[in-house]
Amino acid sequence: MHIFDFFPTPVGIFKNDNNTEHTNLLHSEFENHKIYDDMIISKDKHILKQKTFPIIYEFINNSLHEFSKSALGTSQELKFTQSWLTKHDNIPQHTFPHRHQNSILSGTYYVNANQNSASLNFHKDNDMLEKYIKWEQEDEYTQGNKYAWQSVNIEVETGVLIIFPSWLKHSVNGGLQKDVRCSLAFNTWFKDPIGSQDLLTLL
Repeated sequence: MHIFDFFPTPVGIFKNDNNTEHTNLLHSEFENHKIYDDMIISKDKHILKQKTFPIIYEFINNSLHEFSKSALGTSQELKFTQSWLTKHDNIPQHTFPHRHQNSILSGTYYVNANQNSASLNFHKDNDMLEKYIKWEQEDEYTQGNKYAWQSVNIEVETGVLIIFPSWLKHSVNGGLQKDVRCSLAFNTWFKDPIGSQDLLTLL
């Protein structure tokens, strides 16, 4: 038997060893989220600026360009639409399962995380299937079998960048930790127009 990955979901993981700008990010101004009471985010919703954080900006931008060529099959440049910090400081390290709307690729860069920090969880999109049929999976056939996985947990650490398609559902599910967990998240869109005027697909 041969099983081919015709439609895999790509997730890119990169590592930045230069942490010199992390302290300034950690000292940003934070506030409670306007909708989700248990979430603390930066007041600046466009925090990833080239002039303010040139090292991190260049690292993420270069990684994004490299990933988009491989995962999207295009060299067309993406731009950051919004970027913000999320901090878990003496609160449960938890974020509900969600997707990022109005975005092509999203990412999370870990400004401060260690071995006690909650992992980033990606979830298989079975919403439509589960409405009609559901069966019990057996551990001996699901372990090591990526086709049967319902979720994947990625361990995080300071300097790790994870890029993924914005429609991919993800969450954080961890308990209360003494250590601060801080991540920089972002959304993107194409920098220049896409499509063709002649084909009536220009956007």
